[in-house]
Amino acid sequence: MKRIGWLVLTALVACSPSTEISEDTLATVAGETISRAEFDAYLTRNTGGSQNLEDVVFAELFQQFLDDRLLGHLAVERGMVEEAAGHTEALAFLLQGIEQTVDAAAVAAYYQANQEAFARREQVQLRQLLVHTNAVAREAADALAGGEEFLAVATRLSEAPIDPVGGDQGFIDVASLPTTFASVVSALEPGEYSRIVEAEYGYHIFHVVDRRPAATPPLDVVEAQIRDVLVREAIDDKVLDLLAEARQRYRVEVYPNHLPFAYRGSYADTD
Repeated sequence: MKRIGWLVLTALVACSPSTEISEDTLATVAGETISRAEFDAYLTRNTGGSQNLEDVVFAELFQQFLDDRLLGHLAVERGMVEEAAGHTEALAFLLQGIEQTVDAAAVAAYYQANQEAFARREQVQLRQLLVHTNAVAREAADALAGGEEFLAVATRLSEAPIDPVGGDQGFIDVASLPTTFASVVSALEPGEYSRIVEAEYGYHIFHVVDRRPAATPPLDVVEAQIRDVLVREAIDDKVLDLLAEARQRYRVEVYPNHLPFAYRGSYADTD
């Protein structure tokens, strides 16, 4: 009997909270020991093995690591995955069907409420010629007025880098141009050249190739973009709900003295 009693006492001491925890143990999640090696492997997967990170980044990654473990336990408890499944796989199972929660009505409602975000401002396909002296600018303006092609004039006289299509800037928002330039460009019809416009760094001549009026794209054009936004929002909300449930169900204990960085996240000082 004495021997049995001693064995029981030894076991109780071994399981006592006062038992010294290995410095290799960073935390426990639902009774599962989280080792330094496991977190190092997680860092390698998520940072490419970089160790040149700020402490705050290490702490955020550690928080995500613990969150992943909690969600993994939740997926196992629900019978979705086996104990050996990866935590990414576990999260994928927990989020099954989330895309189906975003229906056509939700997409249409988002479109109606956010049309301004999809509105395209007035755009022009713009070419520019830039020179550093008024004399060269006048020579360029005279050449254009005489019928010489913009590309030829720009290639011969422009002191800015010229691409193969003659300084073509592509389609740009008129409102994104400096005020002085915008007022000049706004007055030009497709095919017209501007007067010489003086700026701090030289003299410009603009050529408007084409115009696109301000417009709001129809729903069918932006539907896929809206659906992606709504699915991401639904995933974020679902993950928060799952984490809240998991944090209620499973105990997490962090050993801050075993961490090489300061951690003050959700699991700090858990009783």
